[in-house]
Amino acid sequence: MVRASTHAAIIKGKNGKDEYPNATKVEHKHEHLKAGQTCRACQAGKINEYQSGVYIRITGSSPISAVIHNTEKIKMQYLW
Repeated sequence: MVRASTHAAIIKGKNGKDEYPNATKVEHKHEHLKAGQTCRACQAGKINEYQSGVYIRITGSSPISAVIHNTEKIKMQYLW
């Protein structure tokens, strides 16, 4: 059985994005949808911003390098 604190550390990884201050940072925004817009598919929902996703890619060649990818996440709120 895995304890909750150990399980959370496995999911989030050992080091967070703050541990790589010299890493290249890349922002990934949605090209067509923005927070506050009406849903194009149903014309009844509103697009809201959701917590952004952070992914770290580490290259193991010497010297080690890291790239932090911040992805924009959005979701639709139904107004029916």
